Amino acid sequence: MAVLLVVLYHLWPVRLTGGYVGVDVFFVISGFLITSHMYREVQTPTRVWEFAAGGLAALIFNGRQYSGPLATALAWAGMALIGYAAVTFDSATPFPGWWAMLPVLGTALVVTCAGNTGRTAPRWWLSRRPAIFLGDVSYGVYLWHWPLIVVLPFILDHDMGTLEKLLVLTASTFLAWITKLTVEDPLRRGRLLKKCLRAYLFAAAGMALTVAICFGVTSAAYSESSPNRSAELGACYGPGALEPANGCGPVVGTEAPSPAPAIVTKQNTQPLHPGCQAKAAGTDVVSCDLGVDASQASETVAVVGDSHATAWFPTLEALAKDRGWRIKTYTKSSCPVTAAVRILASEKTDSNQRDCLTWGQRVARELAVDKNVGIIFTASYSTAFSFESPGNKPFKDPATDGFAEVWRKWLTAGKQVVVFDDVPRTTGEDVPTCLARQHDALACAVPVSKAIPPNTAITNAAKAMSAEGLTRISLHNQFCDDRLCYPAVGSVIVYRDFSHISAEYARALAPYIATQLP
Repeated sequence: MAVLLVVLYHLWPVRLTGGYVGVDVFFVISGFLITSHMYREVQTPTRVWEFAAGGLAALIFNGRQYSGPLATALAWAGMALIGYAAVTFDSATPFPGWWAMLPVLGTALVVTCAGNTGRTAPRWWLSRRPAIFLGDVSYGVYLWHWPLIVVLPFILDHDMGTLEKLLVLTASTFLAWITKLTVEDPLRRGRLLKKCLRAYLFAAAGMALTVAICFGVTSAAYSESSPNRSAELGACYGPGALEPANGCGPVVGTEAPSPAPAIVTKQNTQPLHPGCQAKAAGTDVVSCDLGVDASQASETVAVVGDSHATAWFPTLEALAKDRGWRIKTYTKSSCPVTAAVRILASEKTDSNQRDCLTWGQRVARELAVDKNVGIIFTASYSTAFSFESPGNKPFKDPATDGFAEVWRKWLTAGKQVVVFDDVPRTTGEDVPTCLARQHDALACAVPVSKAIPPNTAITNAAKAMSAEGLTRISLHNQFCDDRLCYPAVGSVIVYRDFSHISAEYARALAPYIATQLP
């Protein structure tokens, strides 16, 4: 791909003073098609406006450059913007984004403002032979460094250090120079593409091929899972791979994860049941009906809690088909149903925690008096919160006592209460991204001692109340073995982000949950 793009970019001399901007137009159009396709699929921030900025500079200034003291100052300002971006931008910088304006604006200033011809202007320094050489091979360097930084970590089996990064820079420059001598210059100066029409046709065909390859690659990356994957892997599909009796080999699976990471991560922006989870702000109770129709239901069950309860929707839907359940949902972002005040460290004000407490009280009362609901499932990302006693009631241990008070009210009202253990914690990185980036999936695994910390409030509360008729769903053996908790199990990605289980793994856990229900 790198060689192909180099060829296309240098099919003929781009003489801005003469108005020949065909190559730039091709790159703008193809870049727009590719990036807009990716944006539609995963809402990835695009860079097409950066292409457009360069194209506009070429069309508006048409090769003209400003000179004089003001132009020199602007050129140095452009160099400063580029230098600042090069030195300060790192993996934590939201890029591409508005930060990209700095190097883009800086480049536009340097290109359009020649400034003076003396050594006090960037023009003099950028006219020296080393700068000219780097300019000649710059596009090749841009293209070649990408495959190198992707492939080298797989060869080394670890992230690149400073020495490896310098090696990539050197190798990219060398390959770009070789490409210029053997591909770019012969095509640019040879007889094959001297005629303008032939060059345009060749470029159009090449760009069509590039776009087709990009569409094909992205389509393959976002292809849906095989509907027969469960049947193909049998007992070793999903959590079955953690059962020693199945003799499945590697816990993460012997096949590539299906669905692929790019599909799994889409569940964060394209939920299975949009509108069925209340936002963090506000106290309105949002509820949806899932499962079988109310007229055919043998039982009405409720699922209650924060977004980790929402993640169990696919599991309960699978159980509903077998048991004839109608499911009523009561979930709210970052809001476990507890009589205690939940504290989320990242929140700047206490507005959401007040809303959460009020919402939880409403849901608890509504379910206690709803005679149609016989079973209440509840879950929470409880390790993400700390808990305090409300002003009117001191708790000995707010983290567990708050949950216990709500559950006892439901048990007293004649409900069966089923509590999911909190799922194991991850490295904190988006799991599909980690799996796509790492050569070894075990690099994304977490030791059991870290994945299941002692402050798992909802699990501890359920353990304490198991003798009172409450059912606790423990799935430790379906996420972890004695040593590690895994990001993928039996060729199924476990998490759709850094903490929520994927819909596929939730469905695969349904049989294991069914055996623990009363």
